[in-house]
Amino acid sequence: MRQITSIAVLTLWAASAGAQQPTQRATDGWPLDMDGTIRIHNFNGTVTVTGWDRDSVAITAVIDGKTLAGRKPLFGGGSRSGVKMGVNTVDDAKTAPAADFTVFVPSRARLSIRGAATTIDIRNFAGTVDASTLSGKIHIAGSVTEITAETMDGDLEVEASPTYLRGKTATGRISWTGSSDDVSLSTVSGTIVATGGTLFRGRFESISGDLKFAGGVKPDGRVGFDTHGGDVTLAFSRETRAEVTVDAPRWNVLGAEPTPSRPAKRAQIFGVPTAGIYNGKARPADVDARSFKGRITVTQP
Repeated sequence: MRQITSIAVLTLWAASAGAQQPTQRATDGWPLDMDGTIRIHNFNGTVTVTGWDRDSVAITAVIDGKTLAGRKPLFGGGSRSGVKMGVNTVDDAKTAPAADFTVFVPSRARLSIRGAATTIDIRNFAGTVDASTLSGKIHIAGSVTEITAETMDGDLEVEASPTYLRGKTATGRISWTGSSDDVSLSTVSGTIVATGGTLFRGRFESISGDLKFAGGVKPDGRVGFDTHGGDVTLAFSRETRAEVTVDAPRWNVLGAEPTPSRPAKRAQIFGVPTAGIYNGKARPADVDARSFKGRITVTQP
């Protein structure tokens, strides 16, 4: 009886040990021009990218799970104009092993990252970024020139002033600190918060989330804020000169509330007071804010 019990225990231990996923550490690198293209694929885990002043790419990966037997844990390669890398596995996004990537890339390169349950962190980077993931957070910081970023259920955080910015989430919050002449941020149920910047062309949209902006708008610019169920809060910088149009059941624009002569559904304020005028002749910016159910508040020092 004792022998049978011992065999059972050993069998259970072996099964348990076999269920444990192996952990592998891998490093690799390739030469790449300073303005080359990098494509990174990681279905599950993290990708941390840091820009450096070298004409090469270096990656260190910690992989929790099985990769293709008899092959290197990482695949990668290309030419001096472009490289591609990822985990060497046949698994799809649902069953791929978790991997943590730490990647150093030329700071002015063109960067593309694709993930599923992947958190993406980009630092000290001055090139172009195209990043997407399903459930992870995306954070981008540096002197990035162009940004396209999308995450379904994660948050998007941008600390940069690109000339072109496109950001999208489903449930995640979007936070942006910076300036841009061409920006579009949209979410389904998340909140959008943009602070400290100056805009020229911009579009901010949410179905049920709030929209918050604190900054300036350039002369002759056009910026729109649109939400169905959320509130819109706009705090313009002292230098901003704009024509502001609001459409909401409740609003407060520079201290003015709805009256019989200013219906609750529409209020137009021309020439927001300003401490200065751009060149004395510039046309004021055009700002349009709408909320079907929420409240719109506009302030300026």
